[in-house]
Amino acid sequence: MVNLQRVSARLAQEYGLDAPAMSRYAGLVSEVGELGKGILLNSEYGKRELRATKDIMHEIGDVLFSIGLLANELKLKKEAVHMKKFQHDASNFARKYGLDAPVMARYVDLVSEVGELGKELLLGSGYGKEELKITDDTAKEMGDVVFSLTMLANELDLDLEECFVVAMEKYKERFEQTGQIGS
Repeated sequence: MVNLQRVSARLAQEYGLDAPAMSRYAGLVSEVGELGKGILLNSEYGKRELRATKDIMHEIGDVLFSIGLLANELKLKKEAVHMKKFQHDASNFARKYGLDAPVMARYVDLVSEVGELGKELLLGSGYGKEELKITDDTAKEMGDVVFSLTMLANELDLDLEECFVVAMEKYKERFEQTGQIGS
């Protein structure tokens, strides 16, 4: 079982990745954009069925890492989550309520939820003029982002924990080679 927030926090400290919440949010937006680009390219802009590739796994892992970094910065609870169980529960929930959707719809839902989280961060900081105040709505929107990403991974038949581990390995290898985790 991977504790997303603890692993993200440890790597951020190890690699000197200190940043305020709004910068963490910008990083999340960037990673979600990269995931979208990967989905579009992999499906040849929707002309063929999307295949879950190593690149898509990396992108989903990158989004998870960004979520972990932001959750740490927002000081949300650091409880360990068994990702396989979470994915299973989300799948059952979707099946029970008829929430099946194609990959592109799942991706658009993820983007929408990331936007709603951004709105809460703006409201909680007086549009950047005040110190950020975390509310219950902030935590709920973060949960919605995680749920949307989980539903996307389920649609692609990808294991979130494996995606996260693959991304962390990529970051460690990059850092050892270049002294930074960015490409």
